[in-house]
Amino acid sequence: MYSSFLLPELVKGIVDYLSYENSLCKVLTINKTWYRISTEALYRHVNLYPKNISQFVTAIVGKKDAIKLCEYGELVRCISLFHFKDIRISKQISTIANVCTKISHIRIYYCPGITSETLTKMISKHQDKIHGITMETHEKISREVLEKIASCSHLEELILKTVGRGPFNNTDLFISIFRQCTSLRVLDVEHVLFATTNEIIQTIAEHLKYISVLRLVTYGESIIQENVLMSLAQSCVYITDFYLDGITGITDNVMRDLCHKKNCNYFVRRKCNCFGLLECKTKNKTNNLVHIFLRNVGLKHPITTQSLLHIAGNCPSLHTLEITGCHLSDLAIQSLVHSCKKIQRLCLGNEDFLFTDVVLLRIAVELSDIRELTVVNCQLTDESMVSLGQLCNKLEKLQFINRRGGGRMMQITDRTIFAFAKSLRSLSYLRLSDCGEILYRNLYI
Repeated sequence: MYSSFLLPELVKGIVDYLSYENSLCKVLTINKTWYRISTEALYRHVNLYPKNISQFVTAIVGKKDAIKLCEYGELVRCISLFHFKDIRISKQISTIANVCTKISHIRIYYCPGITSETLTKMISKHQDKIHGITMETHEKISREVLEKIASCSHLEELILKTVGRGPFNNTDLFISIFRQCTSLRVLDVEHVLFATTNEIIQTIAEHLKYISVLRLVTYGESIIQENVLMSLAQSCVYITDFYLDGITGITDNVMRDLCHKKNCNYFVRRKCNCFGLLECKTKNKTNNLVHIFLRNVGLKHPITTQSLLHIAGNCPSLHTLEITGCHLSDLAIQSLVHSCKKIQRLCLGNEDFLFTDVVLLRIAVELSDIRELTVVNCQLTDESMVSLGQLCNKLEKLQFINRRGGGRMMQITDRTIFAFAKSLRSLSYLRLSDCGEILYRNLYI
């Protein structure tokens, strides 16, 4: 079970720089002298910072009076590099790439000291074995790096994120990646692409059949055709998370088809519009949609009551619902809370009219386990608010927001405040707007 016997001073340095996944790696002390490392630790993840990289390189290359550790380098599977700013670090990175010959995952977090040339060499060295690449950086990701990523035929996880720098025209390179890296299962690209195009979505649908997590966040807005989105949904049957930012063109028809689709989790987003996480119960063939985010402000094809009715009819295990700026009706909301009794987080906002006591009373009756409630644009009285406090005593966060102003929208008094103080023992956040009849001194009870 144990094969490596290492000197204490050497192993102590190694242990400091390793984080063992799933507790597979166990370091034992025998007679206070020898350390043994389990050979089960085949997924060792090395976290390197500027302060410890020199010691780690010394350890894997070997010391004069200690055992050569080249075989240890072969056990390293994942290397994470954090905050390297000194460009002179490139030589040590090259040493690691040469000695750790079986690296399958490379993760780089904000390392301006690692040049594109060093990174391309590192990827080239292991391109036949790399299964995952993560890069989070303030700088642009160069075309040379993207071209090398496209050569990793066994790539299963690709996470690229840039912060604070504008992207450039690299759509052709990403299309090349999607066509060559057909084993991709996780794709998370944030602010590296300028915009998501129909060609990108269509290429993903045609080549990434096993994709499970798809997240594309861009700077620009995109109009994706409805038939392209449906092609993606039909071709990529293993999708679990579907997150598209800056996308317009999603209609009630798309929502209907996504709600009726089985065996998938969906997270669809466009500008001011999100469609949440969709899971599935394969036994009873019903959707287990647990998170929905629908934000639709002034879009050409708004989300309406029809989408809410589709959700109510197909997603009985809904946990979180945020739907603001849409065109809804009281009846649709009442139908939703009646069908989805497991909701614990609810945010409602309407552009057509003000929510009244009728809606809030139904929420109080149906959602007794709710923890967070936000209502935007409402006209309420003490009657519904007191009932809410009495029936939903697990509430932790409560907001009633009016964006239309006027001071006459909320007709509640101190009676509501006293009811909340008496019943809502877990309440940690309360926000009320346009409540001119509440005495400020009673807010401190």
